[in-house]
Amino acid sequence: MTVALMSRPAERTGSRMQVTATWLFVLPLFTDGVVKDVVKAEIAGLAVLAFVRIVISDRVLPQRAVERIFMTVGVLALIGIAYLAFKPWPSDAGSTRSYDTRALIYGGTYVAVAVFAVLFFGEELFEQVIWRCATLALWIGVASCAASRLTGYPLLVNPADGGLRMVGTLSEPSGWAPVLTLVLLLAVRRRSWLYLALVLAGLVLADSPTCMLIMAVTVPLYYAMTSSWRYRIPLLVILAIIIPAAVFFVQRADAAAWLDSGNPAKIAVGRLVSGIQNVETDGDEGTNSRFQSTTVVIAAAREHGLMHFGAGPAADVTWLSAMYPPSSGSEVDANALWVAILFDFGEVGVAMLGAMMIVAVWRMRRNPRMAAILLPFSIEALVNSSGAGPEPAFVALGIMLFAFRWAPTVAPFHAEGQVRRHGAGLFQEL
Repeated sequence: MTVALMSRPAERTGSRMQVTATWLFVLPLFTDGVVKDVVKAEIAGLAVLAFVRIVISDRVLPQRAVERIFMTVGVLALIGIAYLAFKPWPSDAGSTRSYDTRALIYGGTYVAVAVFAVLFFGEELFEQVIWRCATLALWIGVASCAASRLTGYPLLVNPADGGLRMVGTLSEPSGWAPVLTLVLLLAVRRRSWLYLALVLAGLVLADSPTCMLIMAVTVPLYYAMTSSWRYRIPLLVILAIIIPAAVFFVQRADAAAWLDSGNPAKIAVGRLVSGIQNVETDGDEGTNSRFQSTTVVIAAAREHGLMHFGAGPAADVTWLSAMYPPSSGSEVDANALWVAILFDFGEVGVAMLGAMMIVAVWRMRRNPRMAAILLPFSIEALVNSSGAGPEPAFVALGIMLFAFRWAPTVAPFHAEGQVRRHGAGLFQEL
């Protein structure tokens, strides 16, 4: 009886810790544009919670969870040591201290993801928190952008590319790509017409070709993955009609006419068409800043002999900011996760990332709720998610949960007849 009463405070503490950890993991995605160093705060917060959970909490800690955390730490540490020993940081740009700091943050980020995945992740809670954060951020974004367009006073908007574009609490308009898509998919699952309408409003106000592209790819892929064959066949028929029509439109469309229309929605379509044409013609026609940055990064990796194994963890952030500083007007970023991985870990790293993402997405098809949340980030990683922002953490979470089969670990509260001795981690019979 005494032990049962003692377990109730521990259960409440465990629940509060799980909720806190989930908010810590999710919030950086939705506050990156208004809070400085939010990823560092996430790492520090999860580190504190992990210490409390492992050392102080009365709850029994699953051995497998500890093994996975130490395995993650060990692998990341060995990778860092190997690069320092056999492939020193680039000497032509950036300081050694900057490379070391970025590498530590890089390692800390993915250790934090592993800690969250094995100690605190819960599907239902994760969905609730990300739904609340995403919808609140979307309300703020739509309201601030609408007010800015009505008053002419810019508030949480981007004034480039044809008008005041929705940014909200995110870092840039294209950052809404996975957020709008996951809200759309969750709204359909929840049968919420209000949020479907809000997503469409956000898509129009963001005026982002990236948002359009990610949504156009993710939504059909999601239903093709998670639906039964009864619904897949009509979907495949529809796609067989839409895809050739879209290809024909891109080939025939006059991007300049769309860009000169003066209508923000048409300008966004024109930028998308121009960007696709730029990729198709290898830069001869149209404009695509992301493709140009990608070609610069790949050329730099090839010139400096980094194509096979790269320069080391997070080296792209320091090297590119030193070689192409924002003040110079020629800023270059690794605008997709695979581009950052190519510079950091070479073709070997890209191959490993691709294999893990494919396995994760394939296994994700049996969990429609998690697929609705994590699939948009996997698709975004191909075109818009660099290694320095909060989005790669969601890609890593999907890989850990599905590719590695790290199912949510819910540690049992200490069983009747057992108690955990604080600090020592030993058990004794009562």
